[in-house]
Amino acid sequence: MTIDQITENDDDLDLFDKGDEDEERSSGYRERPWWWLKTEGDVAVLRFLEESPDWRKVPTHRFFPTKPEPSDNEGKWPDQMPATCRAGRLSSRFPQGCAIDSSGYEGKFKKGSKAEDVRYTSAVEREQYEENGRKKYRDKEVEVPVFDQETGEVSETETITLPSLVLVGETMWRMMSALKGVSEALGSLTTQDIRLKLIKNPSGQGSIVSAIAVGDNGVVPGSKHWEMYGMSQQLWKPGGLVLNKEILYRAGDEYWNHFFLMEDGKTWKQHDIERGGDKTAHTPSKSSSGGSSSSGGSSQSATTTAQPDADKLAQMRARIQGGN
Repeated sequence: MTIDQITENDDDLDLFDKGDEDEERSSGYRERPWWWLKTEGDVAVLRFLEESPDWRKVPTHRFFPTKPEPSDNEGKWPDQMPATCRAGRLSSRFPQGCAIDSSGYEGKFKKGSKAEDVRYTSAVEREQYEENGRKKYRDKEVEVPVFDQETGEVSETETITLPSLVLVGETMWRMMSALKGVSEALGSLTTQDIRLKLIKNPSGQGSIVSAIAVGDNGVVPGSKHWEMYGMSQQLWKPGGLVLNKEILYRAGDEYWNHFFLMEDGKTWKQHDIERGGDKTAHTPSKSSSGGSSSSGGSSQSATTTAQPDADKLAQMRARIQGGN
């Protein structure tokens, strides 16, 4: 059959899907599955595992520039990453204080070194399907590496299929207030699938996330299906996928050294950081590839390559690594 022989009534047309549904977004397996909507128009459906009063409220640096891409990096290197602030309630763990707080970095929105309150929770990604002509939702699934429960050794070949768990961190104004509104209207947030869409803020200031309940499908706390979510959190990786630990990880030396300190472990990225009133913009000679934080973000442009003050860099290194 040639293309000219196909008509609108031809049975072969049934080979093609029809409809105007938004494309589903799947994150796949990640050891630390942080979730966000990146581009206006992006859509996702989540089943939240906690009610809004249980959200963590944590001061977070949402947009801080990363160092130049390491030579051994695999995949896309982000221009900016979020970091849990080391000040406030975490100051007992980090007596050296929070170097990002005092970095002087301003950035595009003039608040680059200021921590904002971010609400954190966990959820399961859901996907749409049809049954008897009705739209329904089910868990997205991912293949997760199997590990030894006693030694924590992760298998390189064996996997297990689990629901796609995600960690969510957003501000109230951008998304969480909309979720709280859904919760107040329904009396619960965990008993419904929630459709989320990144839209232009009606005020004209950036983007916000709309939230609409789209059904329960019998997946509610106390059901056997819900118990599977708890088991999946334990099987996700050695030690389990624990939200509190993941928030603290973003304040730890391993994370900060990986994303924010140069390979010598001594200096910050030379990138638009104002030190002691010196407003010279310091940028790397090689720009990093694009990327996004859990709350989105935009890259900063490179301008000059002036050398930073060595004494101030040494002081900042000491603050990060716990020195005097």
